[in-house]
Amino acid sequence: MQDKTFFETKMHGKPTFPFAVYNIRIPEYISGFPLHWHNHCELIYVKRGRGTVFVQSRRYDVCAGDVVTVLPQAVHAIEQTDDSEMDYSNILFDFSLLYSSAGDPCYGKYLEPLYTHAKAPPVLVRRSEGMHDKIVPHIERLIELRNDNDGELLVKSELFAVTDILCKNSTATDGGGLMIKSNCDKLKNALSLVRDGYGEQISVETAAKACGYSESHFMKIFKELAGMGFTEYLINYRLEKAAQVIAETDGKIIDAAQDCGFGNPSYFSRMFAAKYGMSPSDYRNAAKSERNKKM
Repeated sequence: MQDKTFFETKMHGKPTFPFAVYNIRIPEYISGFPLHWHNHCELIYVKRGRGTVFVQSRRYDVCAGDVVTVLPQAVHAIEQTDDSEMDYSNILFDFSLLYSSAGDPCYGKYLEPLYTHAKAPPVLVRRSEGMHDKIVPHIERLIELRNDNDGELLVKSELFAVTDILCKNSTATDGGGLMIKSNCDKLKNALSLVRDGYGEQISVETAAKACGYSESHFMKIFKELAGMGFTEYLINYRLEKAAQVIAETDGKIIDAAQDCGFGNPSYFSRMFAAKYGMSPSDYRNAAKSERNKKM
């Protein structure tokens, strides 16, 4: 399982070549990836099935063939839809691969507007849209090149082509889009609060104060962003962290629950079963069985 944090500190690719491709299936022990952000541009290419992607407070129901574009620092999440599975490729790259320095004219003209969200391409690109046929061949080529240790020049050429398509299909963000970005930037404080202290007591009042909002306004804005209330989100995050510990270690389940903020074992077991469809002990056994198959 992968550690899930709100601001991703994981290095994607190499420090000198920040590019990576991940092939992912949801669910595979986890039902998705919670709200987070990073400094990479991200392309989500759905190969099979369907799922749900949240980007900057908007929900997108995606299916096979769809492409989702996520600009750097955009808050986003990927979730399972009902009982459906989804296979997708995740392409992440840093804009630093595409310019020599901040003084490079390509940076100011093409990349900086995307990085600052002054301009933005469509978040969801479906098969029926003209941009789809232009960008998908480059995405598929990048997927092919993911393990080519001598393919850096080819990767860069494909990333230039992808970024050119993003730029040519971008439009200036309006006031509403800038307001959403402002709210998302403030709410990152609440996300970081949960990330750093999910094992402790965190109240709505504390989270609202961290964002500079009143409790009522915070709850309204957070639900618009996350698609759920703050308390529900906190519980879900704690459950996912507990599931990760249970699957990857042999420690006592009750200790994992307590370390993740659940003081009542019965409540934890009920909530865990409701989310994952099985008891914590069955979840651990299923995780071990899956690991053994891969050995």
